Amino acid sequence: MADSKISSDPRPRRMAQWVGSFGPTDILCDEKLEGFNESFLLPEKGTSGVLMNSLGRAYRIARHLYFTSTKRFSRSLWTSSMVSLARGLTEREYELVVSHDLHLLPLAFAIVKPGGKVIFDAREYYPDQVSNSTLWRLLFGARNRWLCREYLSKCALVLTVSPGLQKRYKDEYGIEVELVLSSADFHSIVPTKTKRNNVRLIYHGLANKHRATERMVEAMAYVDPGYSLDLMVKVSDASYERKLRRLCARTSNVRILEPVAFDEIIPTLAQYDIGIFIVPPVNFNLEYCMPNKLFEFLQARLGVIVGPSPDMADFVQKHGVGVVSDSFELEAVANTINGLTTQEIDICKKNAEMAAAKYNSDETSVQVKRLIAELVAR
Repeated sequence: MADSKISSDPRPRRMAQWVGSFGPTDILCDEKLEGFNESFLLPEKGTSGVLMNSLGRAYRIARHLYFTSTKRFSRSLWTSSMVSLARGLTEREYELVVSHDLHLLPLAFAIVKPGGKVIFDAREYYPDQVSNSTLWRLLFGARNRWLCREYLSKCALVLTVSPGLQKRYKDEYGIEVELVLSSADFHSIVPTKTKRNNVRLIYHGLANKHRATERMVEAMAYVDPGYSLDLMVKVSDASYERKLRRLCARTSNVRILEPVAFDEIIPTLAQYDIGIFIVPPVNFNLEYCMPNKLFEFLQARLGVIVGPSPDMADFVQKHGVGVVSDSFELEAVANTINGLTTQEIDICKKNAEMAAAKYNSDETSVQVKRLIAELVAR
């Protein structure tokens, strides 16, 4: 179960396939999917979907604030539609439930049969998920901490995405967490030779104010001629999208491109030389992230540029697949780009080819299936 569209959400998508190898598997998410035993839709968030967006959002905020202020966290999660969903799913007597979202853990424990197991894939450090947002802290901070206290120790297995998150969960909640990297599907791609005076950089994925995506665009104003950056991004905030597009229009060496289908991401990336992800550490999750895109860069055989984000920086330096900016400042990022020779980029690409053979979903599936097999055998 995941509160997303699993078909385009890499980690839940792969997990569903791996779990499916153990027996008939149902899916619960934000879309109907073919290829599984049964596919169920999560209830719409908010009221009933009939209110205007702004009114529906105001309702959701007021509802969450009320239940948070009265510490009725469970009530905030168990809407009437979720109760109805749980009643129906309980009859299916699940032996194993995998949740990719913290707020779905109460549902997971409600529908797993007695003696069954719940696996939680903690893709974020949820107590500080978006802690740089005042509104998020008011609405969800206390609730997420309560959910962690109530449910983490009950999970048969907890997974996470980076060493930093793994350590934080251990330090704060005393639980052992398995590190499962978000490795991408293996692609047999030959690294290309980097062309002098035509070095192509790409950033793909979400663009928003929390990630400060605009900072990568602003840094490009300081790079030497011969470098260009494409943003292949999805922007959910219309205001931020307008700001980003205006900035790109003023920056001659930056373009915004439309996202491609999930299966086309890595072949599209392979047309570039460097994958870049500079994300200021405005909250704990962004500071210690190891996102899908890092491993998609490897499969596309790109060199990689990251900021001094501890876990990404350690990985990039350990495997020689790229370089780490001295800081998140614009000039530092530009100096990092300018300092790379074409020969150095080609070495990073070759190292990415070697890393791609180790860090791919085939290898990760062996790890996850072993963990599940050990769990169900207990």
